[in-house]
Amino acid sequence: MLFAAGATYLVADVLGGGGGPEGVPAVFGLFISLIFPITVLVPLIGVMTGYKSIVDERESGSVKLLLSLPHTRRDGVALMSAIELDNVTKRFGSVSALENCDLDVREGEIYGFLGPNGAGKSTTINVLLDFIRPTGGTARVLGHDTQAESQRIRERVGVLPEGFDVYDRLTGRQHLEFAIDSKNTNDDPDALAERVGIADAIDRKAGGYSKGMAQRLVLGMALVGQPDLLILDEPSTGLDPNGAREMREIIRAENDRGATVFFSSHILGQVDAICDRVGILRGGELVAEDTVEGLREATSAEATLAVEVDRVPDGVLEEVRELPSVSEARVEDTTIRASCDDAAKTKVIRTIEDAGATVEDFSTEDASLEELFASYTDDGTDQSTGGTGGPGGPDGTDDRVGEHEEART
Repeated sequence: MLFAAGATYLVADVLGGGGGPEGVPAVFGLFISLIFPITVLVPLIGVMTGYKSIVDERESGSVKLLLSLPHTRRDGVALMSAIELDNVTKRFGSVSALENCDLDVREGEIYGFLGPNGAGKSTTINVLLDFIRPTGGTARVLGHDTQAESQRIRERVGVLPEGFDVYDRLTGRQHLEFAIDSKNTNDDPDALAERVGIADAIDRKAGGYSKGMAQRLVLGMALVGQPDLLILDEPSTGLDPNGAREMREIIRAENDRGATVFFSSHILGQVDAICDRVGILRGGELVAEDTVEGLREATSAEATLAVEVDRVPDGVLEEVRELPSVSEARVEDTTIRASCDDAAKTKVIRTIEDAGATVEDFSTEDASLEELFASYTDDGTDQSTGGTGGPGGPDGTDDRVGEHEEART
């Protein structure tokens, strides 16, 4: 079987022999995690791999029976939770990465998962995939207990991790064929490569891929077998704007066929553009969870009033800034922008007119997801040190949030 020799080396290397071939990346360590699940803590192949008996059991209908159990309703259709965290706590020594965290991601939705540095996002994903065990509480994925039934979960989940490596000496085709063989599916590697935009490079060695191409390759591996759940950790990292747009199109297409998507990103515009609901993690706790519009209403977040005028009178900006409930005002060419609540909008327009300007048009811009995120998380502290993260973060990742990219299509 493909990778048999490589797996032999990896067993020696992962289990302490150090005998693996030079350059073997961590990405293939998870293949061994299916055999020795408690010895490996690296994310990729294991989450896409399951024993063939699991596939046979699913085809026989026993797993489908579990999926028929109702949990909640959307548009009159009985649904179950795709992801459930119940009072989950994870501590690394005296450091608490997750603290009594509850989470419920509904089947069939695109869920955006946000949090500042060290908030515990990657720890959460590692718990869901049983790469680490929680200190307390329970976690379930697609109705399965993450500890007792991790193999069943991995057979039904596709993962694009943030920290991944590809095997430099193998071609893109060989990577895809390995994922296909591991999941015992009949996917066409050429079709997968075409879908993720690496068809022209499928027979090139992955060591020559750019960061963006490697990202596309790993996404293609995650799509093998039409997984019921996609877990995407920073999926747009390394992609140019066109690549990010194509990523969103793939996510929407997967969701349209019925897959649940759990989407962690620091590019807030990406989340705002594609997610049904958003959860904000802070200090290891879920501090907010709603639609973006629901978060706006819950925080009474200020909107920006944009007033186009024929000219900007001297001193009008200072007058607008002095109005109650106006937190900021600025001028861009012949447009005056004021951040204010709904009650102050009329006063802003009247003040501009009283100053001698003619109002030609005006519009309201809702608070961005970035602003909403700041309202829930900005307390002047860096959570990447101290409270929720050890050196480099408790799970060895950089949970970055704050960079904003306009991503609406």
